[in-house]
Amino acid sequence: MAVRFWFRLIRVRANWSKRSNSSPMPNRTEVQVAAVATLAALIVVVLAAVLVTEIFWRHSEAADHYRPYIDSPELTEFGIFSITAAAAGAADAAPVARSPELEAIYDIFIEKGCTGCHIVDGIPEAIGDTGPNLNGFASRQMMAGETMEVSRDNLASWLKDPPAHKADTLMPNLGLNDAEIDLLIDWLLTLT
Repeated sequence: MAVRFWFRLIRVRANWSKRSNSSPMPNRTEVQVAAVATLAALIVVVLAAVLVTEIFWRHSEAADHYRPYIDSPELTEFGIFSITAAAAGAADAAPVARSPELEAIYDIFIEKGCTGCHIVDGIPEAIGDTGPNLNGFASRQMMAGETMEVSRDNLASWLKDPPAHKADTLMPNLGLNDAEIDLLIDWLLTLT
């Protein structure tokens, strides 16, 4: 309707200069209705394009490359700022003397991004609150959102592939190797 009106308006204006009265000039109301209809059509097209893009973006594997490390509603702009600020402040902190084994565990914990979701005493970088607080982990009976008992085998299986045990978990598969998993289990079972 709007397109037909605009073509009519152009044709009438072109003929108007010849003073042809066979096609009267559109009145002000017709022009306003056509303008609103055109604007509404443009808005619908833009919204449809955004919707289609959003649907395909969410379901495309290529989009995974651009998503944050943890796809979490809790990971807001403020949360990202807090993590960055804490990491910057932690770099200025005085180093703590640790055994080589404990240093290796902390390196894994930091490099794999665990500090962004978990809190643990003794690791100033561990400021996250998306995942469970790991202080006192060894004294717990259950883990993984109360779906698994705390045991060495369950921990190994969980750390190998968390989504395989709990589909709605926010913890991703971190690609830990067996040696890293063993180190983390040994350490987690000391957190009383």
